[in-house]
Amino acid sequence: MIDQLQALVPKRALSRDEALAVAELQAVRLRQALGVEEATITDQHLSNMEGIRIEKLAGLGVSGASRRVGKLWIVLINRDEANVRNRFTIAHETKHILDDQATTHLHRRGLLAAGQDWLTERICDYFAACLLMPRLWVRRAWANGIQSPIELAKLFDVSLDAMRIRLDQIGLVDSPGRCAAYEVEVVLPARAAA
Repeated sequence: MIDQLQALVPKRALSRDEALAVAELQAVRLRQALGVEEATITDQHLSNMEGIRIEKLAGLGVSGASRRVGKLWIVLINRDEANVRNRFTIAHETKHILDDQATTHLHRRGLLAAGQDWLTERICDYFAACLLMPRLWVRRAWANGIQSPIELAKLFDVSLDAMRIRLDQIGLVDSPGRCAAYEVEVVLPARAAA
């Protein structure tokens, strides 16, 4: 399964947009390979990924990490974090595994020099979002009247923040302003008549 998903990456430099498109395609194919036919991808589905073993450890210090041991990949997950965070981290680390053989040509050279780590992490986050909240399933739920980010987060078993970001990525909601979370209505006292 890993080899098949890795084979979806072209053997040439990719732009950011191309890398995101490949990540989404890999996520769709992984869901198909795992036999996921509902909105939520479960812990059981994730633990069935061939060639990957998931271990949850307390006090890990980070959300997750992955490493290769022979032909097997080990994904370490911080047991102290919420399950929705753990599932996102497993998906994120899976993308690192899929890109292990392709990191030298995934992005244009100009992107690699200054922001490779940042860009790589964003692409892994995007893959995780696509795997846990597939565009088709989110659009279908939206069309069926489930348009509350809270209800959608419950449906896909993800955090509210992850769902809001995904809705923005798909174009179903407008991106909030930088300080939107901090906006409050300010009521000034009425001025005394002069």
